[in-house]
This record gives sequence, C-alpha cells and structure tokens, in this order.
Amino acid sequence: MKKAWIILLCAFFLTGCAYSPVRKMIESAQTSEDTQTSEATTQVVAEHDTSVEEVTTEVVTEATTEAVAESTTDEWIRQYHIVKTRDYYSGILENVNWFGYLPDGKTMEFFYSEDEPNQYAIFDVDCDGKEELLLSLTDTYTAGMLGRIYGYDAASNTLIDELSEFPSFTCYGNGTVTVGWSHNQGLSGDFWPYNLYSYDATTDTYVYQGKVDAWNKNSNPTDYYGNAFPDKKDKNGDGMIFYFSDASGEGFDTARDNKKYNKWLKSYIGDSTAVEIPWQEIAYENYGNCYAENVRMFLQQYKEKQLDNGTDLALAFMESGGEGNPAVSVETVLQNKFNVSMDYLGSDDIGFAYEVKGYYNGEELYDSYREGPASFIYKDKQIGDATIFGVYPGMSEIDATTKLLEAGLYQYETGYTTGISTGNYTVHIEVVDGIVSYITMYVNASY
Repeated sequence: MKKAWIILLCAFFLTGCAYSPVRKMIESAQTSEDTQTSEATTQVVAEHDTSVEEVTTEVVTEATTEAVAESTTDEWIRQYHIVKTRDYYSGILENVNWFGYLPDGKTMEFFYSEDEPNQYAIFDVDCDGKEELLLSLTDTYTAGMLGRIYGYDAASNTLIDELSEFPSFTCYGNGTVTVGWSHNQGLSGDFWPYNLYSYDATTDTYVYQGKVDAWNKNSNPTDYYGNAFPDKKDKNGDGMIFYFSDASGEGFDTARDNKKYNKWLKSYIGDSTAVEIPWQEIAYENYGNCYAENVRMFLQQYKEKQLDNGTDLALAFMESGGEGNPAVSVETVLQNKFNVSMDYLGSDDIGFAYEVKGYYNGEELYDSYREGPASFIYKDKQIGDATIFGVYPGMSEIDATTKLLEAGLYQYETGYTTGISTGNYTVHIEVVDGIVSYITMYVNASY
C-alpha cells in the first residue's frame, strides 16, 4: 500500500487478489518466538528458536461472559503479533518489489534482471526474541546496492531501522553481524575486509564496533610502494597480518598477527558461529500470502470485543464470503435493513455496473465504484444505526479515530488499516470542520 488514493485508482492490475479466499500463512524457513506484552503488562520472553513457527488456525466459535476469550490470552496475543509482524514486512516487500520504495522514503533503481535478484529473509537475527526483516538489494549498480535490517514492534506499531549497510551480511548466533565491504582492492587476497556491528538491546539497533582488513603475503609479497611483507609481525608464519580498529578507527594502522586478530573477533562473537540466513527472492509468491492469517486473527479479536457498533458494514464487507465484489454484501444489508434504494450505473452494451449509488430518504449517502479495488463510500449522514467499525458520517473526528483504534486498526499513512500488505482492509475518513463527512473502506491493492 502506498497512498490511499493511488490504491483506489489502480484496479485493473489486481486479478482476483482483493477477493482471494483465506490462504495458509507464509512459513519462514527459520523463525523465532516473539516477545509480546499482554494487557496486564505481563511480558513473556521466549527463548531464541530458529525452527519454523506454527501459528494456530483454531477459531473460537463460542464464548460466554464467564469464559476468557482466546484473543485475551498471552499466547494468542503472542501469535497474533507474529502474524501482524510478518504482514507488515510483507507490505514493505511489496513496496520494494513494485516501486523500489523503502520505508524511509528512499527509492531504489533496479535493473529487474534475473542474474542478481533482490532477496529478503525473516528471522530473529539479533536474538531479541522477535523476527527481523533483512533486505539484500543487489539488482542495481554496485554503488547503489543496499542491505537493511528492520525490526518491528507489533504492540506499538513501530518500525525500527536497525542497520543500513552494504548487502553482504554474516550473522552470528549471539546477534553480532559482520558486513563485507563493497570492494576489495587492497592486499588481503582471499580475505574480504568487513565492518563489525554488535546489537544494542536498549536502542534495538546495531552499533558499529570497528573494521578489519588484511595483507596476504601469498597474493601480494609487496605493498603498492614496493615494501616487503612484514614477516616479523607474522608471529605464526601463515603469511597473513591483520589491520583492525575500534569504532573510532584507533589501531587500524597497526599490523597484527592471526592470534591477536582472532582474540579481537572472539571478544565480540564469543563461541557463537555464523548462522545460515534463509534468503528468498523478493517475489509475490514468496511474501504475498501473509495477509490472510492477519485478517482472520484481526476479525477474531474484533468480534470477541463485542463492541456496540450498531449495524457494522465493515463486518459485512470483510465477511462477504465467496467470489465477487464484497461491496455487494454491504449493499444487501443496506437494502434489506434500511430500505436503501440502489441505482446501478453502467453500460447497456455489456450489462456491467461500473458504479452503484445508494439513496436513503431521497439522499445519496452511499457510493461504490466497481472499476477498482473493492471499496465503498459512506457519506454525509448516518443511515439508521449503520457504521463502519462504529464510525458514521456526522461523528466527530476525535470519536471516529478513537473507535477505529478501539477496533484494533492502526494508523498508516492516510488511513487506518488491519495491515499494510495487499488483501488487508483500510478505512479512510474525510473530515470537514472536525466532523466526519466521508468514510471510504477498501481492500488494499498492490497498485
């Protein structure tokens, strides 16, 4: 999803994505357990786990006032946050894939070649108990290649830019990351120079700790000025000396042997070893089905809240079932319960309504365009007790935003959404003098 109106205007490119049935959620090759906070502020910290996270698909079909709803349990919330995180990452991948957009506003220029496809990985790289999103954007000129590590806090809906570097990550089991330089034009031969970062849990970001280069005698007996390899510095005689520094650059001019280099490296990585990064190509078939489980769990939690939202058109839209435009279900509710008359505007030649207008007591208060992502507009006045997540035309903006957040949606760019990836649902409100005039609800589209 980029901007709300861009999404609404781009219909022809979504062949069925907006109305797809619920599909099984994407499973990462490696994941970890998530750390989340319950409403009682009890924090549950799970051990780092690189196994595949299985998310329950059990549906609560019956609840009483005495029973504890499943969505209030710590475990359910933890799983929902995992799903919500993957959906958020899917939205980022979608913007990268289609437009080259990054969350900070940077736009990448890609070649769209098959030789160096852009890749991503979702796994707990920093060992904080939550999954991160790693990007390796190599489908461009070398100077423009980019690697990113993003973290996301589902409870506060906060994206953290943990690291921005060249896309040559080596990740260690204790959260340390080394990043190979973009070029190796020195004396190190097969040894590739790199920068080293350690994870700072207090800021949830990576901190630069220093850099490493080397001189390989076998590849380069002399330096660029004709100076011979310093054999006296090479205490173990393996033909390698190293130049490494701290974050300030101190020590980088000093040649040291393998033993001192390994001691320096061990001070950061300890006994941990490099872990395999589960890279996948940034392609819709890999990331595109995260939304389904996110929507299902959102609906479960929303209905269990049992909010007094009158006749909720949002539920009719989201639970339409079957194929076709879900706005038809909204129109059915308006016709049957409130006697709203519908005017179908279309071509007699093809018998297709490209727009549907709804009239209540002679006033046009409903509109739906068929040539685009599934959507409808509720405007000007309230129809009976009809709402969208408790919001109706004529409500104050403050009350409307309170209702949308209470429903479980979160603000993203110009709207309030169940999630940012294609297939989720977004509500956009137009306000005049602090009063809601138009409410648009639509299915997120990739264009």
